[in-house]
Amino acid sequence: MKVKSVSEILIYPPDRIVGDLWIVRNWVTKRNYKVSSPTLAILLYCKIPHTVGDILDFFYEKYGIKNELIHLGLKKLMATDLLLEVKQEMDGSNEVFGLEFDNWYKHNWYMALLYHLVSYDYPFIEDYVAKQRMINYSSQEIDSNRYKEYNSQVSYDIPKATEVKIRETNTSKQKCVNFADLLTMASLGYTRVGSLRVYWNGDPLILRTSPSGGSRHPTETYIVAINVEGLESGWYHISVKDSKLEQIKIGGTDPDDLRLLFPTTYVRPDFHVDLILIFTSIFERNMYRYREPRTFRTIHMDVGHLAATTEIICEKLGYKYLVQYSANDEGIEKFLGLSPLKEGYMASMAIGN
Repeated sequence: MKVKSVSEILIYPPDRIVGDLWIVRNWVTKRNYKVSSPTLAILLYCKIPHTVGDILDFFYEKYGIKNELIHLGLKKLMATDLLLEVKQEMDGSNEVFGLEFDNWYKHNWYMALLYHLVSYDYPFIEDYVAKQRMINYSSQEIDSNRYKEYNSQVSYDIPKATEVKIRETNTSKQKCVNFADLLTMASLGYTRVGSLRVYWNGDPLILRTSPSGGSRHPTETYIVAINVEGLESGWYHISVKDSKLEQIKIGGTDPDDLRLLFPTTYVRPDFHVDLILIFTSIFERNMYRYREPRTFRTIHMDVGHLAATTEIICEKLGYKYLVQYSANDEGIEKFLGLSPLKEGYMASMAIGN
């Protein structure tokens, strides 16, 4: 009989609480086990399948540990979901997770997979219970986080979405993005198009042309205007509350700086990049209502909706685009003066002609 330790485990070293014992967590079954150092050694050795005889010989010849102690450790591990017969693992669902663990770890997505394993079967609650929770939450703290403003001295009005006629603004023959088209993108993609009254203690929820879970709309949009006809080069923020394009900083569009901040968004496009959209997320907006692990998924969906809406607008206007998720997150957040635990970089989008 060959045995093998499961792949979906995380090991925590001894501390002042558990003493000399190690904590081994199975992220699929969500169980924690306290194990001794010899037992952990067996588990690590069995990362590769071995027969029981091989295991006994290895620990006796290498460390002089008696077979009785190794047998005892094997017996304890086999009684858990940490060590399985190879045939049993192949027949069960654990092998699927094992293959996923190895593959995700290889691509440096190990922690992302752990998050999915922890949250994928998180229980949902009834609508009545959810409503009562919101009433209770808002009795302790008003639900009012809807907008972000810079109160900039320089700002530009963004037209209402109902006033924009995109059919008349097709500019595929232009050499670069113009300011009027940028305002069209902002109007149709990121501004408020309506509101919803709430039944708890809070401000009305906002509506955009893109959906958002619970109408929380955690995504903020910034614009790096590199070569926009009619607009000074610099960094801007879209104020949803007042439908304005707020100037944050003049300049900051040197190619070397942009390559450092946006190594994929600025470098990879096969077209001249006239502007870069930055999508960030204000985590509190979603966390206020959805106080559970799955909340982290929804902010990614929110950004995805906005990016897809922008793609449609660019198609209609005749511009090229490229959405990228990897970037110099820390550098971008520092440049914008963000506190990353409150508002963090999510994605960026190059647009040009």
